[in-house]
This record gives sequence, structure tokens and C-alpha cells, in this order.
Amino acid sequence: MQKSLIHTVKTLIIILVFFWYAPEIYAIETRSYLVTDHRVITKNPYLNKVVFYTNVSLPWKSGKVVVSGSTDGTKPANIGWELQIYNSKSNSKSFRYNNADQAYTCLDKDMPPLNISHLFLEGDNTFLVRFYRPCNNAFSSLDIGPIYFPEFPTF
Repeated sequence: MQKSLIHTVKTLIIILVFFWYAPEIYAIETRSYLVTDHRVITKNPYLNKVVFYTNVSLPWKSGKVVVSGSTDGTKPANIGWELQIYNSKSNSKSFRYNNADQAYTCLDKDMPPLNISHLFLEGDNTFLVRFYRPCNNAFSSLDIGPIYFPEFPTF
């Protein structure tokens, strides 16, 4: 009986120590902002240089923001040929991604999720998001989206 009591006390002490020093676990709330849903843009006889544009407004305090094809920031984004993002609060805050990595080339492939946190200023931000045709080839349609700005806040 004495050994059983000692064993029970030791077990109780170990459990108390574990819960006393157990790490605090916090859930990180990610927010995701829809830039554009999936769409096919058509124009007859052919598309303009700026194929499609939209404005997105969102608040930001701190943390990482990516441009992605999914709300969790893990999937590539279907941007067509070139994506351009401009922060309306600052002329120097812009982002451009061309799928071909060449100025005047139209290569239609998905863009990997990319960090765009450098575009943000604390407070409310408004962005002009443009889908652009960098080449001089004549295209009558383009398939884009969905595009999201998932935000991963820091504490």
C-alpha cells in the first residue's frame, strides 16, 4: 500500500508539473480577401493591353500577405500572362509578375504563391490589381482567377 501511495503521489506531481509548464497554444486567425473569382474575359476582335482590373480594399496592421489561388495561400494563381498590383496610398508600392520573366512575352501558366507584404502600409489599403497583356499578339480571350490575398497576422 505504501508503494502504491508513493507511485500515485509521483504521478500526480508529474501531471501537475506538465500542466504547469505546458506551452500556451494560440490559434492564428488568417483572413483571406477575394481579389477576383474565376472568369473568362473575352473581347472582339482582341483583348486590350489591360485585360481586366479591379480594386481591393483591406485593413492591415502587421503580418505576411501573399497573392495566391486559394484562401489558405498554398495554391498557385491563374493570372493569365502578367499581374500588376499598385497600392493607391503610395506610388512606390507596386508589384509586377510576368509568367515568362521577359518583358514582352505572353506565357500563360500559373504563378506560385508570392509574398506581397512589402506593398502594405499600416491602416486601410486600396489596391489596383491589373491583369495585363505584355505581348503584341492578338488574343480574343483570357482565363483568370480565382485570386486571393490571404493574410497571416503576427502578434
